[in-house]
Amino acid sequence: MLLKYIVKNYKSIAHSIEYSMFPTEDNLESKYFIPLPTVQGTWKILRRGALLGPNASGKSNFIQSLDFARDYIVEAQKSGNKTGVPQFKGEFCLHTKLTRTFINDFIAKEHKNQLIFTAHDINLISLEDLAQDEIWFLEKNKLGESYLKPFSDYTIPSDMVDGYSNVKSYLAGRFGAVPVIKGGFDK
Repeated sequence: MLLKYIVKNYKSIAHSIEYSMFPTEDNLESKYFIPLPTVQGTWKILRRGALLGPNASGKSNFIQSLDFARDYIVEAQKSGNKTGVPQFKGEFCLHTKLTRTFINDFIAKEHKNQLIFTAHDINLISLEDLAQDEIWFLEKNKLGESYLKPFSDYTIPSDMVDGYSNVKSYLAGRFGAVPVIKGGFDK
């Protein structure tokens, strides 16, 4: 189970970025987390995480770094250590309704698996199907280095409670991670 992941110096990820599956708020609905009993009490671990950003922002590099880390751990497991990371990997592009059905079906099932996926579907930030803690934005700086920002870092004003306002705010650049188009398209 992934709790926290820190990566740096992997492809476009130059500086250390941290991805956490711990929710930032205590009053999160139970459908969004897995209770994990520990000696320190029960931890809440998010069941899903969505990485959003424009093309070439580093989403694939981040997922590939997870694959690399998983492979490293699996090799350690083969040598006798007791660790491992189960995997589901697929590359597909779905209509918004199909994506929502997929992620909601995933959360409806009782299991301790986690789903981390990349998407270009900005409708997912409507917060109808994902909690704000489950959404992360990836974008690159002027040096071409990817960095990660949790959606939970942004306060959503009470007058923006509907999902359409979140999508409009994203398109306006409020959360970053939008494509930069220079000069338009040539004919």
